[in-house]
Amino acid sequence: MPQLGGVLFSVFLDQSAAFARRSWVRELTMYFEEVDTGDYRIYAGAIDRMNSYGYVAAVVVMRVGGGQPRQEAFRDESLAGGFCWSTPREALQFALNAGRDVVMCRLGARA
Repeated sequence: MPQLGGVLFSVFLDQSAAFARRSWVRELTMYFEEVDTGDYRIYAGAIDRMNSYGYVAAVVVMRVGGGQPRQEAFRDESLAGGFCWSTPREALQFALNAGRDVVMCRLGARA
């Protein structure tokens, strides 16, 4: 009889673990947009935040022209300190603006 109880308890644990895996697993959604600005290409992203509501803005700026090899000029995967935007469009717009700021203000000042 103790064996049967152990088997039932084991099945209960297996079912509980499967339920826990299903309830904690959530699919992440990501939105991307790219824009060419002069010799640079801006890759903007809005990434669904796992443990909160909203989207985090991310940006990568690549040098693609100017007769020089393709090279990453700037990257920030958690813009605005990881602030969560309520819609992916808002996060994408913020990321694009941040990328343009890098190209026009920071990188332009070095040239």
